[in-house]
Amino acid sequence: MRRTEAELERIYGSPEWRRLHRWRRLQVEANVWRHRLLHPVDTARTVASRLLPAAWRLRLVRLLRQVRGERQERAAGGPAVPPPAAAPRGGEQAPRPTILCLPVIEWSFRRQRPQQLLERLAARGWPVLYAALEFEVGATRATVAPDELAPGVRRLVLPAGREIGAGAEPLGVEDTRLAARAISKLRDREDLDAAVILCQSPFWFPLARVLHRAFGWPLVYDRMDLHEGFASTYAGIGEDDRRLQEEADLVLASSRVLAEDSREHARRVVHLPNGCDWTTWESAPASTKLDKLPRPIIGYYGAISSWFDTELVVSLALARPAWSFVLIGSTWDADTSRLEQLPNVHLLGEIPYAELPAFAAAFDAAILPRKRLPLTEAMEPVKLYEMLALGLDVVAPPLASLDVFEGLIRIADGPEAFLAVLEEVLRH
Repeated sequence: MRRTEAELERIYGSPEWRRLHRWRRLQVEANVWRHRLLHPVDTARTVASRLLPAAWRLRLVRLLRQVRGERQERAAGGPAVPPPAAAPRGGEQAPRPTILCLPVIEWSFRRQRPQQLLERLAARGWPVLYAALEFEVGATRATVAPDELAPGVRRLVLPAGREIGAGAEPLGVEDTRLAARAISKLRDREDLDAAVILCQSPFWFPLARVLHRAFGWPLVYDRMDLHEGFASTYAGIGEDDRRLQEEADLVLASSRVLAEDSREHARRVVHLPNGCDWTTWESAPASTKLDKLPRPIIGYYGAISSWFDTELVVSLALARPAWSFVLIGSTWDADTSRLEQLPNVHLLGEIPYAELPAFAAAFDAAILPRKRLPLTEAMEPVKLYEMLALGLDVVAPPLASLDVFEGLIRIADGPEAFLAVLEEVLRH
């Protein structure tokens, strides 16, 4: 080994090697400049991604493409391409970059912040590509569904070489490479020279980082949860969450707790609270499907998961057997065996979003039965905005993220306090 190292040092130190090394560097530089001259669109894209605003990047690359097409047609004896349109002036609207959303839920899942936010951005002229969490195994290219999920929102399906449990396992190196290559080709087909990456889950971090660095697309992390608190996620999601915050140009935090946490890692953080479709909820008529249940009806809707305080609801139902407790939502990873044994507890499962306002309007009061965990301390539930829009009295535990609702909801700690507050609001 020492003889080999000595021989290598002799070779690397020789005048012949130094001359050859300098020649190779000149060749590499020449090839780089040759590529830049032969491919002006790629060169402009690289330079523009670092120096120009998104709208001007799009105009510049389109102009260069048009010039290249004009030269090709003239060389072939065909008609020249008309000159490009002038850049927008005055009050004209510049073309919006496409939003590439790497989401946390499927679009068809329960309507929440992702759908609300992207529908409004699309209505303001931002085209949206919404990636599916279900990959197309065996494919090599990304496909965009012809039918819109909502006006201005299209579904993007990425290829994969294997079945991927999005969020339950990390995105591997080969998975990332295949998806990034497919998006690179899609960029040329869809004219995505100007785009913004809106990442909503740390699962996508490897792909978001590659696209951010390769294309110069701005990266926005819409941070809605403390993801490492979910039992169904992979072991390293907390680390991916931190790295995504560090990589992002902007972090949007749905709660004050998440915003304070993100400021330790991210360059720029904005607290962007949740909201709701106010007019949909404020005017919802009460459903008649709960008319046969004894009053009062104490209701909840949303995920019934590992952080749902089933013991609290059991205690309330046992203490008030004449009351009806209606729970709406999936129970896929919660132990509801004790709830199912109580005759005054009604587990209705998932209900289509279009029917949900009417069901909630039939409640006499609403509860938010959540355990006090780091996960729930950071959550700001969309459902609270919806329940308040209906005019419901809401009783919730003392969670840090609910401080913003002070004076709008009632806080109670434990079964006895919950019962006392519920009896008080039901008397009014």
